[in-house]
Amino acid sequence: MHTAELRSQFLADCTARGLAPATVAQYAWALGRLTDQCEEYPSIGRDLLPVLDDAALALESRRDLLKCLKTFFGWCVQTHALPNPCDGLRPIPHRRNWPRVLTEEEIALLMKASNTPRDRALLLVVLDSGLRVSEVASIRRQHVRDGWLVVTGKVGTRQVPISTKVATLLEEIGDEENIWLGQRGPLSKSGVKLSYKRMFRRAGIMGPKAGPHTLRHTFGTFYIRNGGQVSQLRIIMGHSKLETTMIYVHLSGRDVLADHALHSPAKTLGLIDNDQAAKEETVHSETPDVTVLHGRISADLHKKLRFLMAADGMRFTPQVVRAVREYVAHRRATPHDRPAALEAPTETKSVHCRIPSELHRELRGWMVADGTGVADQLALAVRYYVTTRQG
Repeated sequence: MHTAELRSQFLADCTARGLAPATVAQYAWALGRLTDQCEEYPSIGRDLLPVLDDAALALESRRDLLKCLKTFFGWCVQTHALPNPCDGLRPIPHRRNWPRVLTEEEIALLMKASNTPRDRALLLVVLDSGLRVSEVASIRRQHVRDGWLVVTGKVGTRQVPISTKVATLLEEIGDEENIWLGQRGPLSKSGVKLSYKRMFRRAGIMGPKAGPHTLRHTFGTFYIRNGGQVSQLRIIMGHSKLETTMIYVHLSGRDVLADHALHSPAKTLGLIDNDQAAKEETVHSETPDVTVLHGRISADLHKKLRFLMAADGMRFTPQVVRAVREYVAHRRATPHDRPAALEAPTETKSVHCRIPSELHRELRGWMVADGTGVADQLALAVRYYVTTRQG
């Protein structure tokens, strides 16, 4: 059979089955390259080598091409009982390029760069629900429901959960029908994407991966980092395969390692020694003049500090000492930069350890300069330390 005829039938079937236009366009691109090289239906894998071995294509593009061809040939086998030329083909080597994930500082910069309620809503709707940019652009007034958003995009129409405050923010912008409005009326997908690009540019976050999909990757990574389950994240993000969602487990691998270090039975049962912890204790115990430090930090900071403790193989006191030491060094280097005020935490954890008296005096000096108490200075030190380590 002629490949072009089969291509037309396959694309028509894809459209009839309701596949997203972007998906159909991807198949059309791949099969266009096939018909350029193979006028007749290829019967063996060797016939596909001119299609796949194209030096002009990047490695990931070749992988995408092969994936589309496999789907097409599978359809040909099922529909026309034709042989599958992909049988026996070696897979194209996979080179993982990890997606970019924003730090907490970069997220704060983006929020500061959101000049309007609309821009703020554009940021929060992705950071809260992990939407694709096409799904964001599809939201209309009737799609904002009690605790849910109804969105349409790459995988069709689906429901995603949304926080009450974000839903309220969406309800306060736009008109009776549309959410995203510009100077010339409702924003298209390209208009929404341009709005994200402008916010990234105003925030000083540059690079080829500085865009709305970076926010989606950030949502997925932080969801796992904060204890969310992969199976639930897959549903929220609309992934058809669990392997796609697993990338966020790898991106938060430092937290996974730290959690393992906290809960490994070999360590909790005392079956293995923590040489690094002993080493850190020895280093900091060389300072004979120490002062007891009392304070309380937010439960979130306490949790992150414990993750870093486990990742570094350290005990609580050396980790706090390191945090205070780095904070003091930072304040000395930038004496005119006053730290941002801390929000009152709803849940706190006690801190009780002994630190070198010199560091304690430095903290008290910053207390006077900032008009704060020791608890605030300790929280600022831990927050600065955690933020720089995560970045």
